[in-house]
Amino acid sequence: KLDKLQDIRPTLLKLYRTSCVRRDEMGQAVLLNLLLRNYLHYNLIDGAKLLSARTVFPENVSNNQFCRYLFYMGRVQAVQMEYADAYKRLMWAARKAPQDVGIDFQIVVQKLTVIVQLLMGEIPERSLFNQPEYRTALAPYFELTKAVRSGDMQAFSGVVSSCSDTFKKDQTLTLI
Repeated sequence: KLDKLQDIRPTLLKLYRTSCVRRDEMGQAVLLNLLLRNYLHYNLIDGAKLLSARTVFPENVSNNQFCRYLFYMGRVQAVQMEYADAYKRLMWAARKAPQDVGIDFQIVVQKLTVIVQLLMGEIPERSLFNQPEYRTALAPYFELTKAVRSGDMQAFSGVVSSCSDTFKKDQTLTLI
């Protein structure tokens, strides 16, 4: 809330090391996700990649923490242009996420998944955009998909310029 997340990063790293020494798997999972989120907030992709390379996500933790980890790693890999791995992680996150709650998380995952699919040269299925819970939130991404499918660069540029505020808010504009 104070926009001082960079100040807490050293504390989070220290707490992560402590949780590793104490073999606190739930603490490790939560802190690893907080660190990845912190790095992604400041677009420190290399830092997030380095952190993930030097750590191991604990196996016996809650499903919610694992889904978050998959999403954050999918985002890191998408920016690193590792689209196939990013797509795999994002789809895994979407499948493992609770279906009855957390629709906002599902929407965020689907937005990034659509962009990654387009970057891989695939067109997302139309049925995704027709689902009632996604229809409004994915409307700009559907317009983008239609422009890519038709191959019309003017339509693509028009969608990007008209929906740029939405894409910035979703942190997908740089990928688009």
